[in-house]
Amino acid sequence: MTAQRSLTILFAAASVISVGSVCSLSRAGNYDASTDLAKQAHNAGFKVRTSGGKTYYCKKDTDIGTRLPQETCYDPDQFKLFLIAQQQNRDALNGMAGQANYPASGGGK
Repeated sequence: MTAQRSLTILFAAASVISVGSVCSLSRAGNYDASTDLAKQAHNAGFKVRTSGGKTYYCKKDTDIGTRLPQETCYDPDQFKLFLIAQQQNRDALNGMAGQANYPASGGGK
């Protein structure tokens, strides 16, 4: 996925829904959003990187037609939007799978 396409998806998701954070509790019982995002990033194949005191979630992908991998990095807000867009895509595909039109069995052309 190219960086431009990634940003287009992110901005489209941002315009449709407001960002909601998935909460997790640390062992002490306090809200810890950064740990939750780090877990989600790891599950999605991203690596957590820090640059200039800021946290980024990065993943290397190779686009179709090229052999050169490109690294795409998101800040925490962009990464939340990425996760939301990814879930919406999954939900849409699951909805389409249930609505598939199959031709009636039996005779016909």
